[in-house]
Amino acid sequence: MGRTIAAVALLGAAAQVSAGTKTWVGGEGSLFGTAENWDPAGVPGAVEPDDANINDGSTVEVVDGDVFNTGGRLNLGQFAGDSGTLEISGGSLTVSRFIVGNEGFGRVIQTGGNVITAGSDHVRIGGHNDGGDPNTGTGEYFFHGGLIDTEVFTIGRTGPTGLFEMTDGHIIADFLVLGKRQNSHGVFNLSGGMVDVPADFEIGDGGTGQFNMTGGHVKGNNYMAVGHRAGTGEANISGGIIDMTITGADKGIWVGRNRDGEATVADPNVGILRIIGGDASLWVSNFAMDQSAGTGPVSATLIAHLNGKDFSTIRSRGNVDIEFGDFAVELSGGFAPNVGMEFLIARANDAIDDIENGIQPQETGALDGLVLFNEETIFQSVDYSAATLREGLSWVLEVRNDEFEFPVDVVLKVVGDFVLGDMNNDGVLDAFDVAAFELALADEAAYMAQFPGVDPSLRGDFDGFGGLDAFDVTAFEQALATGEDSA
Repeated sequence: MGRTIAAVALLGAAAQVSAGTKTWVGGEGSLFGTAENWDPAGVPGAVEPDDANINDGSTVEVVDGDVFNTGGRLNLGQFAGDSGTLEISGGSLTVSRFIVGNEGFGRVIQTGGNVITAGSDHVRIGGHNDGGDPNTGTGEYFFHGGLIDTEVFTIGRTGPTGLFEMTDGHIIADFLVLGKRQNSHGVFNLSGGMVDVPADFEIGDGGTGQFNMTGGHVKGNNYMAVGHRAGTGEANISGGIIDMTITGADKGIWVGRNRDGEATVADPNVGILRIIGGDASLWVSNFAMDQSAGTGPVSATLIAHLNGKDFSTIRSRGNVDIEFGDFAVELSGGFAPNVGMEFLIARANDAIDDIENGIQPQETGALDGLVLFNEETIFQSVDYSAATLREGLSWVLEVRNDEFEFPVDVVLKVVGDFVLGDMNNDGVLDAFDVAAFELALADEAAYMAQFPGVDPSLRGDFDGFGGLDAFDVTAFEQALATGEDSA
């Protein structure tokens, strides 16, 4: 009797496993919705919830008109040595959890359609951590259009490589995490589209995360943490819009956020935010560096990467807290800043107003935002080693309007012992410099003979790209008209 019951139970369990798991056998370039392409036969979820596995190296297609709800998980590259690719050009695919590269390799190419995880569940790219080797699994997701709607979107959960590249489309993810577990690595390259993150955007949360943004729009209702808990995070921003303007003391952008005290000497919390050039918009409710609630080491660095006279300012409705952060400057593209040039690094208590991009106006001073800074060095430390200036020039950091006036600015400027555009070397920029400017432009040797010891390539370099040339003429004329560069 006991043996019969055991046998029946065993048969029932086997039948349940068989009914609940579908494995792809349809080969290359076949449709997800063809019943014969699965073993056991039948489209996953058509009769009852199924986990679906694509592990044989095939490319499977979801196209316009397809509507699938598997009711279970979808795995691409479930075990070591497995691989699978899913191409989504249209339709709708709903799963309980979407794992791209569990222990093997998975790839998704989405140009349209909808990917939805039902209930409170996840999209995971690169590792999964439900049994098996926690340090394997490589996933790639190329998103060029359509919709991804999930609660938790993780790029690099446990595996060594999780890559997500987005050029268009719309993501809705309550939590967006890059590099979740120790030894994981997640990279998000964003050049277009809309990313909605109602909760947290964590770049390096226990593992290593990198966010490279050249375009697109990120909108968050809580915070973006660059380096979270015991993670290492790096964000390189050169274009697009970051909107983290929801009011609240713990909201905004945080660089080095060991808020749960998980950082250790072996696994420190490291955050690096690099702002490149002047084509991005960064709007936040607060900006803070090295906000550690634990005892572990925290490193928080803001890098101003200058490739021209324009720079993308961090604009905060509330505070700019940089007292325990590090600051560095980088130069590229032949840009050589000259005397009098200024770069607005950050602004506290800013009246951010951009209705076109969904930023509601706010009266200046509505928040009592301040710049919290080191009285001697502004930041905790400053590094200009990658931004050497020409002879006679030096960098200076200062905080302006910090006596209860608004807004409050953190400014980086170049100082020297001469006036830009003072071509006749009389200490001022005025109409008497015009003839000398024209001479230097036409005949440098003749100019230097008339004004010995004056370097025209420095004195007349208004655009900061070295030398005096035709590109400096308009700026020289504008400076004469406004007098803004005169002593």
